[in-house]
Amino acid sequence: MPNQKGSVGVIALVILILVIAAGSMIYFESNKTPETAPPTPSQSAEAIPSPTATVSSTPSPLSIPSDWKTYANTEYGFELKYPANWFVKPEQSKTYFQVAFSTDFDKIGGFAALNIYSGQKDLETFANKYEVAGYIRDKTKFKDIEFNQIKAKEIEMFDEEHESSSIMFIFVKDGTGYVLIGSESSLQGDPGTKDIIRKLLYTLQFTK
Repeated sequence: MPNQKGSVGVIALVILILVIAAGSMIYFESNKTPETAPPTPSQSAEAIPSPTATVSSTPSPLSIPSDWKTYANTEYGFELKYPANWFVKPEQSKTYFQVAFSTDFDKIGGFAALNIYSGQKDLETFANKYEVAGYIRDKTKFKDIEFNQIKAKEIEMFDEEHESSSIMFIFVKDGTGYVLIGSESSLQGDPGTKDIIRKLLYTLQFTK
């Protein structure tokens, strides 16, 4: 029953993302230190340790389809492009901001989310706050990258059992931490989602 197997795989991956998001939100809340931070909330996202990474040069610009739409957020001062057939769902909570993108929020399909945390000093410290190695699959790739003159960490996680994977980009800019994450499943028929996530990242522009 391939369809059932595919659905189980993607559901398992989405649950993994949500569990890690919840765990990181609790971590950030329980480890707050008194300091002056920008008047913006924080977001929960995937948690990851920061092992030795392979440094890579800045990739060449990616080709962005001309029909992609633009999501702009004036409060947080950024904008990025996303596929014309995807939907957008921004959500503000007490502790973080998230804007999610999906082909269909009511069904399992292509999915991405940009999570925002305020009050983050630097990339290494921000990345090291993710202490959930138990949630990361055995086959995980770590890489240091640079996009739009911003240093970031790229993490790919693989789940061979369910033929699914997720990709995550972590970076800090002007005291705010960002995590862009997406998932895909070859069994579910969305093997191109990780490429879309990379394009989302490279279209991200800060407007203030």
